[in-house]
Amino acid sequence: MSHRSSRRVLRLVACAGLSAIAPALALLGCEKKPIPEEIATEIARREALAKRVLLEADAGRALGMSSRSDVVFEDGFSRLLFDPPDDYHNHAFRWMGTSSHARLRTHGDRRMKLRAVGWVDEKVLRTHPVLTAYIDGRVLGIPVPPIDNGFYWFEAEVPPDMLAGKEWVDLNMVLSSVAFHWHDPPNLAVAVVFRFDWEEVSESDGSSP
Repeated sequence: MSHRSSRRVLRLVACAGLSAIAPALALLGCEKKPIPEEIATEIARREALAKRVLLEADAGRALGMSSRSDVVFEDGFSRLLFDPPDDYHNHAFRWMGTSSHARLRTHGDRRMKLRAVGWVDEKVLRTHPVLTAYIDGRVLGIPVPPIDNGFYWFEAEVPPDMLAGKEWVDLNMVLSSVAFHWHDPPNLAVAVVFRFDWEEVSESDGSSP
């Protein structure tokens, strides 16, 4: 690939979060029937290209917060943003609403773990909200205490019966509060997620099956 072509791909990827493959990923996440092999292969090829270009440009922070072949960010999550803004080399994040929805693809019979890390503006909220994760309507993990000092770290292994026989599942990240009704900040921009991992549990992981 030429230098000019690489820069063009990088602009597409960095400005819209893997924008070059977003329509295909959306189709993949909504499709109920198995995706034809040639389409899945093309999505994987484009995803690998986007990843390589981002890493070569030292812009890998966008990878974990971008939609990909097994994670599709949907309603409740903002578009991919950067802090400080307007530079794709900076920290990547998404704003979260009261209930933020994503589609997660299972990895066959592999055990899976979800990890979400972020921050809420407690000065605006004037409260310590509770974050709860649901997969297909069922609570994931043990109850977590209210968020304190702004930062949260949610991590849980998904029980096998939540994924059994499914190719895709629906994740909802629900905050108990995003603002008082008389003090709504613009676009409810008070909570962010800046790390999102959907990964297989390694054999060395100490989590119980």
